Amino acid sequence: MDRQKTEEHWTGDSYSFSNFNNIPSEIFIEICKNITPLDLAKLSLVCQSFWHCLSSRTSSTTQMIWRFSREQFLCHPKLPPPADMCEQDYISLVLYNKCHFCKNGNSLIAWVFRKRFCKLCLKERTICYDNFDEAWKKIPLKAIRGLRYNKMYSKIPYTEKYELHRYYLIEDIKTLYDEFIVLVLQNKDKDFIASWELDKQMKGNIYMEEISKYSKEQSSVQSTILRSNMIKLGNILDSLMEERSIDDNRPKYDLDILYDCLDAKNAFSTTDQLLLNEKEFKIMRESLIAMYPEIKKKRNKKRRSKKGAKKIRANQNVISDISDINEISENIE
Repeated sequence: MDRQKTEEHWTGDSYSFSNFNNIPSEIFIEICKNITPLDLAKLSLVCQSFWHCLSSRTSSTTQMIWRFSREQFLCHPKLPPPADMCEQDYISLVLYNKCHFCKNGNSLIAWVFRKRFCKLCLKERTICYDNFDEAWKKIPLKAIRGLRYNKMYSKIPYTEKYELHRYYLIEDIKTLYDEFIVLVLQNKDKDFIASWELDKQMKGNIYMEEISKYSKEQSSVQSTILRSNMIKLGNILDSLMEERSIDDNRPKYDLDILYDCLDAKNAFSTTDQLLLNEKEFKIMRESLIAMYPEIKKKRNKKRRSKKGAKKIRANQNVISDISDINEISENIE
């Protein structure tokens, strides 16, 4: 078979992963159980058959595959997904470290809202009761108390003090307001609305109690991950500081500049998210070495500019002193 026919055999439509389609489903499931969640996501994009097998939100088999993968390869989360949340979305929430709205890389999970937010998006998309529109304040307070919320500090106007407030998602407030207006337009009596308020509050309390388990688990795991990753980062810095220059046997790297390199890589803000393996730390070490000359150059340039500014100020002071002396001598004359 010549080269052209060989390429047609492997790339043509007739091939179309027919060998994979012949794999019994039991074997395919066993294979997938031993694949990491990230690789499962990649595998689902290989062909349409794999996509249907691995992307279903309702198939118990698909959910089992993702659950096995999560429990085997991820140190967090260990709890089962919240109610009405599938394994894929659950895993994505943990592994996908970008804000759901602006795609900023510096984001944190707000478990109560089941989304990732950067600080700016969280501020823009949540609101406390004090800042409600007048129309929203017509919603019964018990119903509002039943909404999911995130506790955050806000500054008291005209003071340096801060208060802890419940911040609600603006979209939740709008939905609740629309629901309340419908009840009003339907001329529901006070007893019906009171029952509706109580139902909202009870469901909200149950939800907040349930979701708090995930926040607690995350805090505990993040502390463990942070300690482990920081120890490994320290080992990287120690190994680099042990390296010596060939010329004068002095340390090859400056510790302060290495810290600047870590800051530039945003390493400290990501060390509490995922437990980095040895390969990833090896890559980080190599990247620190690669970016060291550039960071050192910037640091030296900044240092020279500061020295230049000090010299200019010193010269200005000298000139000022000379002018003062001239004025005094003129007055004496």
